[in-house]
Amino acid sequence: MDCRKANDLMMKYMDKNISEAEALNLKEHIEKCERCYEDFLIYDELLTEFSAQNNIINAPEELEAAVMEKIYSIGDIYKKYKETNVMLYAAWGSASALCGIGMLLNFNKNAVADYLYSIPIMKGYAEHFAAVESFVLQFKANAIQIISSFIDILSSYVQNFKPVSLVVFIALILAQIIIYKKDRAEAK
Repeated sequence: MDCRKANDLMMKYMDKNISEAEALNLKEHIEKCERCYEDFLIYDELLTEFSAQNNIINAPEELEAAVMEKIYSIGDIYKKYKETNVMLYAAWGSASALCGIGMLLNFNKNAVADYLYSIPIMKGYAEHFAAVESFVLQFKANAIQIISSFIDILSSYVQNFKPVSLVVFIALILAQIIIYKKDRAEAK
């Protein structure tokens, strides 16, 4: 028998829930293993000490109900958190799938357009595909223009940035953190 099994049997011994065969196995192991023997003596002394005390303190009757209520409330919070995560994952998954399909269509747009135009029934879809492609190209050009102008504005502000502005910015961040902590404490 290994020490882990012996430790399990010691716990059963302390609970007075050990069979005769298990007690015999434990005794044989303790006679061979000095470390387990010392552990057994400590456990046995503790068991003797606690059983000798007559003034056992009982928990208040309402303690169990309060603990169980807290456990159930945590369970409700976990369910809400889990449901929120499922919706978030579904949204991210859908967005990722749409982006992936869009990228595949963009990389193969000429082949897709040629294929759609080659089938008489699909010519209407091909025209919609061309309209969507021009919209996407225009959107891309506008996005690039907006981002480049934003970078130009940001770089001009960074060049004129003064240390006083940095102090004000840090003070605003600290104020937001304090307000957040206060609101969170009030919510509890």
